[in-house]
Amino acid sequence: TLFRSPRVKIETTSDYSKFLTTKSKRSDSGKYVITATNSAGSFTAYALVNVLDVPGEVRSLKVSDISSDRCTVSWDPPEDDGGCEIQNYILEKCETRRMVWSTVSASLMMPRAHVTRLVEGNEYIFRVRAE
Repeated sequence: TLFRSPRVKIETTSDYSKFLTTKSKRSDSGKYVITATNSAGSFTAYALVNVLDVPGEVRSLKVSDISSDRCTVSWDPPEDDGGCEIQNYILEKCETRRMVWSTVSASLMMPRAHVTRLVEGNEYIFRVRAE
């Protein structure tokens, strides 16, 4: 049964029917079933649809192994990878006194990084996103 939504439209002519959906969401992914029926009989076809998006937020960000000028930042991958394999992670830091973000690394393959060149006595905020 087709879910009725303002985002879904079906166009039917004497020659074809077209299923259109706008503003697709990851939740629109799944198995779609269509049955065409005419005087000659009916035929059912299936399509697996994977709607791609950006990955969700990383989870459980932790800072450990803290010393005067370095630390380790680790996290869990996002629950939703956006429909395809995560290519890399981007780690940024912000010194709370200046509130200016800078990139620590834009090409992390693993969900952890060793951060160096920190200034003793300064407070930092870290953020990570998956691509």
